Amino acid sequence: MRAVLLIFVVCLIGKDLAYAPFPYVLRGAAQGLCLLAGFIAIIPYLSANVVARYWPVLGYVATLLITVPFSRFPLFTLLQVASLLSAIVFFIGYFERQRLRGNLNLGPLAYAIVAVYGVACLLGLIMIKLRPDVAYGALNAGTWVGEELRFRGLFSKSGMMGAASGLLVGFAAIQLRRMPTKLITVAIAATCLLLTQSRSFWIAAIVAGFATMWRYYPKLRSIAIAMLIGGAMMGAIFSELGLRIDTANAAKFARLDTVATFTGRTQLWNDAINGLRQRPWFGYGFTLGSTGLAANKRILNDEDSQLDPTNLSRQTLHNGYVQCALDAGLVGLFFYCATMLIALRRLIGCDRARQFPVALYGLIFLMVANSGESVIYSGSIFQSLCFWAIAIFSLGLVGRRREASKPKSATQKHAPPLLRSSMA
Repeated sequence: MRAVLLIFVVCLIGKDLAYAPFPYVLRGAAQGLCLLAGFIAIIPYLSANVVARYWPVLGYVATLLITVPFSRFPLFTLLQVASLLSAIVFFIGYFERQRLRGNLNLGPLAYAIVAVYGVACLLGLIMIKLRPDVAYGALNAGTWVGEELRFRGLFSKSGMMGAASGLLVGFAAIQLRRMPTKLITVAIAATCLLLTQSRSFWIAAIVAGFATMWRYYPKLRSIAIAMLIGGAMMGAIFSELGLRIDTANAAKFARLDTVATFTGRTQLWNDAINGLRQRPWFGYGFTLGSTGLAANKRILNDEDSQLDPTNLSRQTLHNGYVQCALDAGLVGLFFYCATMLIALRRLIGCDRARQFPVALYGLIFLMVANSGESVIYSGSIFQSLCFWAIAIFSLGLVGRRREASKPKSATQKHAPPLLRSSMA
């Protein structure tokens, strides 16, 4: 199963690279193998208890299947649902096998993500010098802004680089043990994240990092509080003395001129809400929520329309929750949000030994970023599947509340790497 997990991570991340050879072959081979291995692994463990543990995820997939006949492109929609189902079946089987063996952990997945994303981010930075035309790409930032040139590294979009570097920052800081390797990897990831100019992923990384530190590394809380107080005091002193700092370049880099309209997102979301009113319960089909937008409806109603569903599926709504509402309607949105909230609650409530900080960082980072970008929306994009993997892991923690408290020596021995380094 670990070999299949590694193939899954390498192929799905590799497929997202701008110049990856045969991306559909990579995706099909990895997900087909996951589906086969997942079914083989899960069959021995099928029971009412398994359904009870993962009911929000299973309910979401069932809702997506219901939407297939009502989609404008039923076969395409079915294939997208099958892609998501392959990952869900695999990870349920993978983590259920770990449960029975008593070694439930997220380490192999986290290390694989750090390794592959680390190489991709490093090469992306190198391309700034070697091939800046590859490292930077034009992005349609909406009707209010137009085209923007944004850092994307080796990925096809800057948003993918934002998700990759944001996950890498937290995963490397938490998971890597050797301090030099940790610091270098975090520095590479943070540089890539900053260069994307993506505020959604900046905020997500800060919120996820702070929440993870507060929950899992209590000895570092005083440092964070001191930094906040110090920043506030500096601001007060500058204000009192009448000092001014030239922030024009920083404001331009952070694209503060687009905050009022959320880079044109508000207009897009209003159009999406109008589309939802016409199909409130089950939406327009998985990844095809954009067919509910007025402009696309006019084109699709044209008898001579030749719109490709693949292109429509790439037209996201820049908010994963709005995207889910149009993809799967309010019924699908219920299971979608239930998965997030229950997974988060079980992780916080059941991980009394504080062994899984990487799971909390991953959940919160992806959930927060999902508010400004469609991050959790597809059965083929790696960061979407990464969320479902972590959510399934967290849902499987039910029943761990009754674990006996460990003595201090054992707690320190099994503490996360970042905490061990601070204890040393």
